[in-house]
Amino acid sequence: MKTAKRSGSIEKNTSASTSPVLPSAPDSGVKPLLSSAGSSHFQPAQYALKFIKATKHGYRPDKQWIKLRLGPGDYSWLEDQIKADDDLWGYVLHKLRFDYDPHSRELIFRMPSAIHEIFIANVVSEILFQLNRLGIDTSKPEIAALARSILPCASTDIVFYSNPTDKQEYPKKSPDASFGHENAAYPSLIIEVSYSQKRKDLPRLADNYIIGSHGNVRMVIGLDIEYRHSKGATVSVWQPDEGFEMDGTPYLGARQVVECDPFRNGDSSPLSTDAALTIPVSIFEPPTSTTHSQLPAILIPYTTLYTILNKAEIRQQVMGNTPQRGFERKLVPGTRLKMRPLTPEEQLNDSDEARYAMMEEDAIKKTDEADGTWGEKTTRKAKRRE
Repeated sequence: MKTAKRSGSIEKNTSASTSPVLPSAPDSGVKPLLSSAGSSHFQPAQYALKFIKATKHGYRPDKQWIKLRLGPGDYSWLEDQIKADDDLWGYVLHKLRFDYDPHSRELIFRMPSAIHEIFIANVVSEILFQLNRLGIDTSKPEIAALARSILPCASTDIVFYSNPTDKQEYPKKSPDASFGHENAAYPSLIIEVSYSQKRKDLPRLADNYIIGSHGNVRMVIGLDIEYRHSKGATVSVWQPDEGFEMDGTPYLGARQVVECDPFRNGDSSPLSTDAALTIPVSIFEPPTSTTHSQLPAILIPYTTLYTILNKAEIRQQVMGNTPQRGFERKLVPGTRLKMRPLTPEEQLNDSDEARYAMMEEDAIKKTDEADGTWGEKTTRKAKRRE
């Protein structure tokens, strides 16, 4: 797991006893794990371990934003268990996306859908297109140099080294997308795509990014693209709020400067608007910058966001096993598929993973059946490797 500690911590390509607290069903999207002794008490650390192992072997929950509140000592125990398995350790380091706050002991697993991944990728492409255009403008060399220094950081983990606990543990976030100056410790721009489970957490996420980075994160954009009973989509923006108290003490907070501004109607139709998402290039300037030129802004019209979202939804449909599935190359009937033979080691690993997937599926099923308070089942069966 990759929360940052001064030693022995997990970081993903970047920079015990439990205190059971049962998360609410709408927030967590997971079922409580029953202890081996048959107790009905929820054991969040053990559930988290089983959940991580299950997702490694193909299990996908219905929810995309899954929250657990760990007990004292749970996170360290979880780290130790994962480090004992090299394959699982590699999965957590390089593939699993999650947030952890050691102050609140809140662990959040991020399981984005295809629509979210495609949508954010194309928003990032639009920002890069405009930055590249600024970067080749020889008539404004200072602006061009700044634009060329701004790099996409994708969902690279952000560790807030400025905000440790007493045990020198550091909060970490795994944003949907981010951009930063090539020499900056923190990205200046964070983009989060939200949906039903994540929507209410966006204001707190913005606080955590801005305040946790001591104001070095200069803008947080929330793109809300999924409603349960509506196809409406909105933009929200937060920026640092800095000033002085009445007694002269400086303060830093986060202020919402754009609040749920719609870019698509609830019936999926476009809005008749000239509004645009505005990202000032000045947020990427180093604190010691001596640039005096009037800096431009990246402008993404709401009509462009609307088009990107519609294309993402269509793309998900044509990739799925649905009547809307897109075109594909068909093999000549009788074509022999010549797969490379598995080595003995690969055969062993494949067998182990299939067996473990079956065990995890069985454990999740038993948990569902044992806990009648959760109502209808919302989990899916683990996918076995072919």
